[in-house]
Amino acid sequence: MFAPAVLREHVPFLPAIANTDKLLQSREKFRERLSQTSKSRVLTQSKVKETGSATQVGEDSKKYSLTKDEVALFRHSQKHNVCVDMLRQGYHRSFSEMLALIHRWNASREAAEHGSAIWQQVPLEEQAQKLDQLQHFLTRAESAQRAGQYDEMYDNRVALARYFVEPEDKWLSHHFYETSLLSARMVKTDGGRREAEANANIGHVLTEQGQLETAQEHYEAFYHLTEGQAWKDEAGQTLHSQACQYLWRIYTLLADNLLENKEYGPAIHTL
Repeated sequence: MFAPAVLREHVPFLPAIANTDKLLQSREKFRERLSQTSKSRVLTQSKVKETGSATQVGEDSKKYSLTKDEVALFRHSQKHNVCVDMLRQGYHRSFSEMLALIHRWNASREAAEHGSAIWQQVPLEEQAQKLDQLQHFLTRAESAQRAGQYDEMYDNRVALARYFVEPEDKWLSHHFYETSLLSARMVKTDGGRREAEANANIGHVLTEQGQLETAQEHYEAFYHLTEGQAWKDEAGQTLHSQACQYLWRIYTLLADNLLENKEYGPAIHTL
């Protein structure tokens, strides 16, 4: 429908969240070590048959032994591992939000008729890549919030909203656009730009959902926050001119609905 407001380039906030990035890399290292261990076991059996002695071979295979945590990664589900990682690192808010989203998906599926589209989808808790992305950006956002870096908190939530672009993931995108507005309102160093962008993004979400009156309120907030500002998007268009375009479109949609119901007076007033 409408393109999301474009964020300007910024320097990522990293110091307090380096451990989180390492956690995302640990699974790849684990898979490599698991592969090495499997190969080592095959070689061990082969050497024992050839030499009749397992002493030296056993010492060699110690180099490829797995840690307790690595074995747990292999034995447990991705959901379990991600949740344990977050709790061990103290990201209780991120853990709670992810679990709430998983429960929300499961509840939507249970409420739908068997054979409907959602029953054909892989459950969210079984999609490893999506769980990794949720863990990555939620914990980054939580770290930023603890450090008072609310601009980074906002940017990480918007990153999640933009990641979930598939039709079946629209609800996740909408969730993170909506929660990003709360983060944007906490930013006091950008003159209100992020709050303006967040209102525009939520306006797009609500328009897609057919909630035109509520979308109008957010577009009007976008208009007022950008009034008198020289903020531009990457294409060089001012955010205020975008706000004018969005308002014109939403007023037109509202008027069209009124005309369909033969409410001519209110339709003329809207335009």
